[in-house]
Amino acid sequence: MRATASPAIGALLMRARSKNLRRPCALCGDRHKAHLRRQFYEVYVGGNAPIATEALARIKLLYDIEAEVRGSPPEVRRALRQQRSRPVVEALKPWFEDNLARMSKGSKLAEAIAYGLNHWDGLCRFLDDGRIEIDSNTVERSIRGLALTRKNALFAGHDRGAAGWAMIASLLETCKLNAVDPLAWTTDVLTKLVNRWPASRIHELMPYAASRIMPRRCSLLHQVCNASAACRHNQSASRNASSLSSGR
Repeated sequence: MRATASPAIGALLMRARSKNLRRPCALCGDRHKAHLRRQFYEVYVGGNAPIATEALARIKLLYDIEAEVRGSPPEVRRALRQQRSRPVVEALKPWFEDNLARMSKGSKLAEAIAYGLNHWDGLCRFLDDGRIEIDSNTVERSIRGLALTRKNALFAGHDRGAAGWAMIASLLETCKLNAVDPLAWTTDVLTKLVNRWPASRIHELMPYAASRIMPRRCSLLHQVCNASAACRHNQSASRNASSLSSGR
C-alpha cells in the first residue's frame, strides 16, 4: 500500500522532500539507532568481538536511560537526556572515529561504525526533542501488519480502492492508538450510519472521540499473560495441596 494513497500523507511527503528532510515526521524517532545496534550485534554474535561488545554496552546505557523516562512529559525527558544521555553520545563519536582509523575498512565492524558516523545527526536528534523516541521501533511495529499485507494491497483494483483501503487502515490504527476495540468501533459506527446518524455530528464517531465510551481493547498479549498467570496460580495451588496431603 503506497503512503501517497492518502492525500494528506502525500502532501506531507512532498513537503518533506522539498525541504530535503530525511523523514516526513521527526516525531517518529530515528530508525538508524536500532539499525546501528543490530549491526554491532551481528558482529558480537560471531564471537571474539571486544569493540562490538563495548559499542553495545555504550548504546545500552542510552536505552537504560530511556527506560527510566518513558512516559514522562517531553520537557522532563529532554532535561534528563541533556544531563545523562548527551555525555554518552558525545563520548561515542570520538571513540567510533578512533577505532575506525585502526581497522580494515572492508570489515563488518568498520561498516557498522561508518554507518553510525554517516547518520550521526539523526542519531543525536532525540537529545534535543523530548517528544520523540530514541528510535522508530514503536512506529515500525505498529505498521508491521500493513507491511505484511503489502502484496494484498496490489489487488486494490484501482486508485480509488487503494485510497479507501488506506482510509480504513488509518481509522483502525487510530482505534488501536486510543485503546478502542476496532471491531466494536466498526460495528457501532456502521450501525449508527445505517440508522441515519446526522452528518453534522460525524466527528463524534471518530475513534479518538469514541475512546471515552467504547469498550477498551484487550490485547492478545494481555490475554496470554493473564492465562499464563492463572495457570501458574493453579499449578502452585495444586502443589501446595499435594504437599499438605503428603504432610498429613
